[in-house]
Amino acid sequence: MTAAVSGAAFLLRLPSMVQPVGIDQGIFLTAGWGMTRGLALYRDVWDQKPPGIHLTYALAVAFAGSHSAVIFWLDFVAALATCAFVYAIARRTGSLVAARVATVAYAALMFPAARYGYGGFLERAVPECFIALFVAGAAFLITRTAAPDTLRLAAAAGLIGCAAVYKPTAVVYFPAFCVWLRTAHAVNWTSVGLAGTALLVPGSLVAAWLADAGTLSDAWIAVVEYNRAYVAIGSGPLALLDRLAHEGWRLIKTDPLWMLGAVAVAVAVADMFRRGVPYAALLGVCWLAAAVIAAAANGIRLYSTYFIPAGVPLALLTGWLFSRIAENRNPRRRMAAAGAIISVACAVALRSHYPARVWTTLVADIEAHGATGDRRLEYLQRFGGYQTGRGYSARANAELATYLVQHTTPHQRVYIFGMAPSVYFLAQRLPANRFIWTYPGVVNLVHRDAFSRETLAADLALSDAAYLVLERNNRDSLTGWKIENEFDSAGVQRILANYVREDDIEDFMLYRRKPRHDPLAESPPRDERK
Repeated sequence: MTAAVSGAAFLLRLPSMVQPVGIDQGIFLTAGWGMTRGLALYRDVWDQKPPGIHLTYALAVAFAGSHSAVIFWLDFVAALATCAFVYAIARRTGSLVAARVATVAYAALMFPAARYGYGGFLERAVPECFIALFVAGAAFLITRTAAPDTLRLAAAAGLIGCAAVYKPTAVVYFPAFCVWLRTAHAVNWTSVGLAGTALLVPGSLVAAWLADAGTLSDAWIAVVEYNRAYVAIGSGPLALLDRLAHEGWRLIKTDPLWMLGAVAVAVAVADMFRRGVPYAALLGVCWLAAAVIAAAANGIRLYSTYFIPAGVPLALLTGWLFSRIAENRNPRRRMAAAGAIISVACAVALRSHYPARVWTTLVADIEAHGATGDRRLEYLQRFGGYQTGRGYSARANAELATYLVQHTTPHQRVYIFGMAPSVYFLAQRLPANRFIWTYPGVVNLVHRDAFSRETLAADLALSDAAYLVLERNNRDSLTGWKIENEFDSAGVQRILANYVREDDIEDFMLYRRKPRHDPLAESPPRDERK
């Protein structure tokens, strides 16, 4: 039964491989693809994330080819492996009931199309998905009835170190697991110290690779200096705590897995006073606390992706809760307690439109398989809309990529002012500047000349880009009107003297570089159509 339900949940994910490339995935995919084309991470293609996610995408592209479906398969394999770890961990720390319930809870209630909008395509194959996998692998190594030996503890720490290569905040899971181990076993602090050293090994290897490529200082600026400035925007300790509390309460009210986890935590706390520390539940509590701390460390913008690693401890807590109920010798009480909790979880799922989301997404994804032309474009309008005055539009990105393929050669470069990094990959055209999303290149959060509008304009003037493209309506609470304002700056306008306004695609304005013999060389750009 457990295998059937979990297997069905993962089989139902398969149709979503036709979904388009999201914004974050566009950054990772373009960066990884660019690395396979000889571009150096941070120097030639820039992102603020640590290199783990870009290396993952680069390996996927090198292995599977330049296909956007690698996003789906990376996410699918990571989720499937994590689910297997959930079963193994729950079985080792608890009962068979706990293992079965935890596995089903993770497989079904972490279903992307159910818990996220737009079919969950924005939450696929992001750093947190791989952090959850590596941390679950680490927990698998240390969850035995006996205290883990030095080798296994070091190996677990090494896996957490791998997770930290995706986001440094993942190191918080190591002390959380040590706290859990300390409650049940006498901890060998020499082993803990050696494990702490192993924790640093993956990061050290990546740093050595960056140093060999001559980009270690660029990586430091991107990962440390830029993120430190980014996280500090609009946040303070009290504001962050308030935002975190509101987000936690929202998740409990709208997400059945969070609701089940919250009930399990409450029961576990009550048991601590009556029965002593519940061993299996404490693992989930320590793990969940670490996941929340790691999410909060990202700053006040608590995006849904930040909470993906919390799915594993929430599933383990759910398994423990039903195992705890099964211990009751009174069958009526068992059925009443289990029925009440399942009913509330179903009510939360229905209130949050889980079934409706899954059904509509599945139908649309299945119908989109093999779709081309207008049918494909109509499907893409489900993701971000089209001519709606919003920033992201999967259809517009696809149309722009097709246009660039038709009007440029593979060796020519292009540059997009905005937040459409997937277009470079979709068109198989390298970016004319390392800032594949423009905002960091013009706001100068790190107060360095390389992150200024003047440097961006100077680099573009030398790049001989075949096309410069402005993405209008690329606005959110952080970027505001910054990109469009910078496009109107004197430095960019001087560059545009060598370009002619050629076309508009949705919110994209396309400027083509003029050949030196172009008779339009003296003609001013055309007026905007919108």
